[in-house]
Amino acid sequence: MAAAARIADALAERGQQPMFSLAVPEANSLGQAMLAGPDSPNLSQLQQRAIAAETATTLVVLENDLYRRGTRDYIENLIATFDQVIVMDGMDTNTTSAATLVLPATNFAETEGTLVSMEGRAQRHYPVYQAAEERHPAWVWLLACMKEMEHPGVADLQHFDDINRACATAIPELAGVTAAAPDQQFRNVGMKIPRQPHRYSGRTAMRANISVHEPKQPADEESPLAFSMEGLNRSQPSALLPFVWSPGWNSNQSLHKFQAEVGGELKGGTAGARLLGAHTGTSNSPGTAPPPYSGREGFWLLVAQYKIFGSEELSAMSPGLEALITPGFITLRSSDANALGVAAGDGIEVGGGDGDGEKLSTVEVTIDDSLAAGCAGFSVGLAGTANLQALTEVTLHKAQSWQRRSPQVIGSDRGRDV
Repeated sequence: MAAAARIADALAERGQQPMFSLAVPEANSLGQAMLAGPDSPNLSQLQQRAIAAETATTLVVLENDLYRRGTRDYIENLIATFDQVIVMDGMDTNTTSAATLVLPATNFAETEGTLVSMEGRAQRHYPVYQAAEERHPAWVWLLACMKEMEHPGVADLQHFDDINRACATAIPELAGVTAAAPDQQFRNVGMKIPRQPHRYSGRTAMRANISVHEPKQPADEESPLAFSMEGLNRSQPSALLPFVWSPGWNSNQSLHKFQAEVGGELKGGTAGARLLGAHTGTSNSPGTAPPPYSGREGFWLLVAQYKIFGSEELSAMSPGLEALITPGFITLRSSDANALGVAAGDGIEVGGGDGDGEKLSTVEVTIDDSLAAGCAGFSVGLAGTANLQALTEVTLHKAQSWQRRSPQVIGSDRGRDV
């Protein structure tokens, strides 16, 4: 963990006292919101704290591309506020390019963690395989850094389960996370639970071109699972079920073999633990609906629109899916499009809401009459819309020099006799 020591040394040289503040720039999951709490600062508040600080400041970014959370100018101004920026990520992003130091973090398939579903159920996940090279889970990097800085709150923390218990103790909303799954000490009749089915017995052939001697399987010190075929995969809690397979059945076709009854609960009990109790109030009303948007003349309110391919951060990184991602667009209802003199496929210039003539983007127009009048939908995460932010007002003008895209032909008989 030489990098952890480097961080601690850098902070010590600058005379910086360790100050930890959790900011969630876009709490897009229930678990994030519960972890951060209602008083967590947003990016603007975090920036103001850095400006007001009397000592050097360091921004630590955990697996997050800040350039997807604001306009380029805003994020560059935010980063420039801090003396150094440390990024822990498994992807190469614009934020890693702007960092002072980048620590390679594992992805979701290489680390353990706890997810909170929209039901409010905490569910544990475990690594499918160990990470190669010198990549570590973000929690390992953070823990090593804090130990190097001799932070008093981490002296007794060593394993992920220790951190899990510490979160459950410190954050009342997460008090039930430890019940989501057994800890690393769990054994099934004295043995760990194998991740690999017995069909994996051909694993020796996978590296036969290197050596016929099979190396020892890696050890997992953070879970009751083993990176091996050896162990007992029977009658364990359902949270530790590594796969569903039964002789004569494949994958989810065999799910009924693991249920107490067809369509019922799993034999090991329902996985995870509910963190939110049943509603106990006297009213089922969700609250007062906000009033309809009544915009200013000549301005439109931006509304976020998400696409299956491209809006989600990781899908845009896949070469196969990248071919399916369309360019960014602005969606208008027919009446607003007619007023602007544009039709589907035309280009439109998006300007700043202060009316100073600043052009934020030029993208394609699509039509959707389900949008409210005065609202303009924009494609989140797609090319050309990085500077657009939901619930901000913008000006719209037809792009005179716009070149329409060629139609995407699925099939054609051109060049053939019919």
